[in-house]
Amino acid sequence: MKEKMVTIKRFDIVSVGKIFAAIYGLIGIIIGVIYFFIILIIAIAAGASSNNLGLGIVGGIVGGLLLGALFVGIYILIGFIAGLIMAGLYNIVAGRFGGIKVETE
Repeated sequence: MKEKMVTIKRFDIVSVGKIFAAIYGLIGIIIGVIYFFIILIIAIAAGASSNNLGLGIVGGIVGGLLLGALFVGIYILIGFIAGLIMAGLYNIVAGRFGGIKVETE
């Protein structure tokens, strides 16, 4: 097969923003799960020390879920904005200096 060089001259900034948002959302889920367990452990320990373990567990679950959802939402928003900025900058620079060359088959 003959290989061909193709130059990427510009990106659609909204589609790049969506891809970045999805990737950052996955990262946010991972970080959210980690923080969920940290908050849960802290809440259980606080509940156990105050002789109210049930309230500590419920508070840890609710607080951990809210914090996890907040992380995911913030990461998605940051990812979308970062994707828009990066694609826009790429389009400006590629317009002046040429794009990235990619070898295809």
